[in-house]
Amino acid sequence: AEGIFSPTKNVDGGIRGSNTEAWEEVLETLTPSPSSDGSEFEVFLSFRGEDTRKRFIGHLYEGLEDHSIPTFIDSEKLKKGEGIDKLLKYIKRSKIFVPIFSKRFAESKWCLKEVTKSVECGKEIIPVFFGVEPSDVRNQSGPFKSAFKVHQSNKKQDQEEVKKWREALKKVGNLSGFTLKDMNG
Repeated sequence: AEGIFSPTKNVDGGIRGSNTEAWEEVLETLTPSPSSDGSEFEVFLSFRGEDTRKRFIGHLYEGLEDHSIPTFIDSEKLKKGEGIDKLLKYIKRSKIFVPIFSKRFAESKWCLKEVTKSVECGKEIIPVFFGVEPSDVRNQSGPFKSAFKVHQSNKKQDQEEVKKWREALKKVGNLSGFTLKDMNG
């Protein structure tokens, strides 16, 4: 599905003190619609943990939970020892896929597999560009370029899978979403 926004919104993503406008605006967009399709989770959050978990993601997840919006986040819902196959099943059981693209997102094969699976499943996708531009995602440029060089030079990495990752990022990078500045570095 195409994004539900008009043009990409630019929001100050610095979460400092009581400045919570960025995650509140994203939260408002994720409020459940009256119709239910039987999904276990309303929202699946996909992110590179070390980039965003203790800042933006923590606030967003807490806000979603406070508003009784069933949300999948790996640290809360994925049991220790469960692999990527189980994680991909959670994507199928979610209504909306929210990738939080950050500078090191493309270094994670898991993150790239999640985005690819969401595109393959035809999920509604609402991208959040956290400290990166949509064009970085769409074109695998900026911080995404070096990550893809590593993936392509890895002899053990299936290059057909890398091609699917690129195609998925191109599609998601073209969707309307939120562009947030990372005010914390």
